[in-house]
Amino acid sequence: MKQIEKKINHLQKEFKKLKGKEIEEIRNELNKLKEIYYEKAKEKLKNKQKKEKEDENVSNLLLKEDKDIKKIIDLMKKYPKNEKIQENGCFGLFQISETNEKLLNEVLKDEGIIEVIINSMNNFPNNPKIEEKSISILTKISKDLKNQNKIRKLNGIETIINIMNKFWDNEEIQEKGCWTLWNIVTSNFENKVKIRELNGIELIIKAMNKFPDNEKIQHGACGAFKTYCFFQQRE
Repeated sequence: MKQIEKKINHLQKEFKKLKGKEIEEIRNELNKLKEIYYEKAKEKLKNKQKKEKEDENVSNLLLKEDKDIKKIIDLMKKYPKNEKIQENGCFGLFQISETNEKLLNEVLKDEGIIEVIINSMNNFPNNPKIEEKSISILTKISKDLKNQNKIRKLNGIETIINIMNKFWDNEEIQEKGCWTLWNIVTSNFENKVKIRELNGIELIIKAMNKFPDNEKIQHGACGAFKTYCFFQQRE
């Protein structure tokens, strides 16, 4: 395709120098080349879409049969805009975060995995399945100090707060959001400042008021608020 592009560009330059019958000949040749180029471009796009669909089916099989989360993560990285692959990946990570902490730690050795999770949340903000599973994963992994700071550096605090705001009536998201913010606020002063700037404390209080009978939300929110106040006193 690059050769065709070069030839088209060359002919377009030559076209300006010519007159009469030669112009018509060049114009016809240009049109033929453009048709070939567009057909090849369409074929390339079609093949790409076909491959993506095949990989989407692979992610379904991996999740249901093999549960090979590392392969699914590779697909998540390859297709950040494919909603089904992202959903499968988040669900797979959620499963191992709930049942296999050793495997989760192995997966987290991949430096890009936290970025993959946050990107998935940002790319599909209207998909509650992705958001619920992703924020649940962040709750687990944000217990680690290094992960807390990675989340902040990847603008994950903004993502968490945005999702909590968007799904303010989703009990699962509010619960995990409160606990994740509690984990993050404990690590350092920068995280606390970021949460304050984004009105995270107001959001936590809103969750407490929205779900007064949910003990986990009350616990996580109180923990986050208490830790925040501790840092506030040190300022």
